[in-house]
Amino acid sequence: MSDARVPVAGPISLFKTGLRNRLKASKLVVGALRAVNSRLLRQEPRNRWRTQLPKEVSFWKQWIDSGGGNSERYRQGLDRSLPLQPELARLLDATEGEVRILDVGAGPISFVGKVFGDRPVTLVPVDPLAEEYERLLTAAGVEPPVPTRNGSAEELSKQFPEGSFDLVHASNSIDHAFDPVLAIAEMVKMVRPGGYVYLSHFRNEGHQNGYYGLHQWNFDVEDGEFIVWNPVQRRSVTSELRQVAEIEARLDGDLTEVTLRRIA
Repeated sequence: MSDARVPVAGPISLFKTGLRNRLKASKLVVGALRAVNSRLLRQEPRNRWRTQLPKEVSFWKQWIDSGGGNSERYRQGLDRSLPLQPELARLLDATEGEVRILDVGAGPISFVGKVFGDRPVTLVPVDPLAEEYERLLTAAGVEPPVPTRNGSAEELSKQFPEGSFDLVHASNSIDHAFDPVLAIAEMVKMVRPGGYVYLSHFRNEGHQNGYYGLHQWNFDVEDGEFIVWNPVQRRSVTSELRQVAEIEARLDGDLTEVTLRRIA
């Protein structure tokens, strides 16, 4: 998969990609994980999510210590002159003046571009593990162009005024939330009326990874409808949020790409 096919802000290192491929290649291992972890999904989602956070921190420690697997995307993430990705820029063409972008579940380093022509860009990356990331980055001597702030996707409206941003972005992160539908609804609140939420996630990542760690949910598109599911429940985001957003969802290879345009 070329960089153009990788979700724009998905902090995917060679390590994680390799792990994902190995899990997919071993049907026996994934099947065993699925059998064990599917039962755990019946626990209260927030509590189970909290118990899995140390695994996420451990992964990111390896990622940071390895320099992102020595990947080009890691180097791009540290580039303060990185242009805004085309798939995001096209959602901002009608915006005038300063551009404000919220990157939700950004990880230690936001991979969203920092430059949009000659227009000023204010990028705000948030992640519930921001304090852990800061500690890991400091220990590794790495300074991101825009530090990630502490923030939970499900509680964005407690942190920012409604309609504060021109664009809200998330890549390979909201399927790690304890309540992804609530998280997406909060993201819609954060964007101004007429503004966009852009989501790019691997398709059915929870199922592919045996619901290991924070992989508690799957994102999929069925007959143009954006679906969030796991073995315990299944929800149509298209149906639940149709009163507040125009939603377009499509599959692009093994990715789900969803745009939500706020209408209320």
